[in-house]
Amino acid sequence: MSDTSELDKLLGLKVEDIEETEALGLKQTLNQAYRLIMPRLNSAHLTLVVKVADALSNHIGHHTQALLALILHSLNTITLQLSHSKVIIDVSQKDAELLIAIQCGKDKVRFDDLLSSDLVAQLCHQFGFQLSKSSATDHTGLNIKMTLATATDSKAKSLKFLIVEDNEINATLLKHFLSGYGDEIHHVVNGKLAVEYVALNPVDVIMMDINMPVMGGIEACKLIRNQKLQNQPVIIAVTANSTDGNKQACIEAGMDNFLSKPFSGAQIDDLLLPIVKSL
Repeated sequence: MSDTSELDKLLGLKVEDIEETEALGLKQTLNQAYRLIMPRLNSAHLTLVVKVADALSNHIGHHTQALLALILHSLNTITLQLSHSKVIIDVSQKDAELLIAIQCGKDKVRFDDLLSSDLVAQLCHQFGFQLSKSSATDHTGLNIKMTLATATDSKAKSLKFLIVEDNEINATLLKHFLSGYGDEIHHVVNGKLAVEYVALNPVDVIMMDINMPVMGGIEACKLIRNQKLQNQPVIIAVTANSTDGNKQACIEAGMDNFLSKPFSGAQIDDLLLPIVKSL
């Protein structure tokens, strides 16, 4: 579905053939890249064209900011050397990889500095990016490959989540990170509501805050473990109190694992990947 009108309204960005799903998060990444690079584009008299394939359904989660940094770094390299030309960002997918080709018209661009920079080396190592020069009859540019093995695992889309969290910001962050593992994510604001929800609905994983009004996570976990459920959910404690005493209390209540606040997407991946593989 074309979304150029919304992009024009938000940023004044003229984007051709942009197709994507909300779950992927590519639009936000490309929008941020354009906003940050726009002054340099204008001064170099460059036209930017973005094309996103219409079959993309993978969620890139915590890789988004790293991908943004890499795109900005490569666009800066291009715009420093070009003028009166066109830059094309072409996003597609093959198997378990996200492919981003940044092309720059007929001008020759040196990417040696980009490919050897410390920033690029760190991003490639930490997030699994692969970079290579691209050259064709009419285009010279950069190819970015990003592994999507976690998101493309079909089992990941089967998990049902319950977020038990009274802080709306934390709940929103959890929804963002969990969306790559399942489409069914329910949110309640205290332990009492969690106990009631689990009694009526199948849940695979519960992300349980500890300190909440009405009923806290420790008491809620004990009550859930005492329910005669067909399948007991995995319960992960989510709390800013990472003391040994608090962790022990969570384990004794029947929780399976522990996530400290503030948390990252990588930490959530470490907790959820073993669950996905066990299905």
